[in-house]
Amino acid sequence: GTITRAARYRMDNIQILFHLKEKILWTGYFLTDKFLPGAHLRFGDIVNIIMEHHRLGTKRLEELAMEVVLRNNISLDCASRVVLDNAANGFYDPDCDIPENLTEDGKELFEQLKSVYNNLKNGSRIETQSV
Repeated sequence: GTITRAARYRMDNIQILFHLKEKILWTGYFLTDKFLPGAHLRFGDIVNIIMEHHRLGTKRLEELAMEVVLRNNISLDCASRVVLDNAANGFYDPDCDIPENLTEDGKELFEQLKSVYNNLKNGSRIETQSV
C-alpha cells in the first residue's frame, strides 16, 4: 500500500540524487521546498549523499562503525537511544553545524539543505498552530 509506495519513492529519489553530480540541479530543483516535501527523503538521506560526494578526508569513526553494524546485521538491541537514533536518522540533523570536512560546494549544499528543512519545519509548525 501507501507505505510500500513511499519507500519505493524514497529509494528511487536516493538513487537519482546519488548519481547526480551537477550542483545547479541540486540547488535549483532538488534542494527546494517544491521537491523535498513529496520526495519521502529524510534529512540524513540527503546528507549522506552530500557527504559521499563532497567529503574531504575519511569518515568519522562512528560512521564507519555503524556501516559495519548495518552491513553485518548486528543486533542493536542493547544499543543506547543515541545509537538507535543515529542508525535510523543518520548522524546529522537540520540543527547541527555544517561539517568542516566538506568541500566548499558541499558546505553550500549542506547549508541550503538545512535552510530548506528548517523552513519546511517552521512552516508546518505554523500551519499546525493556526488550525
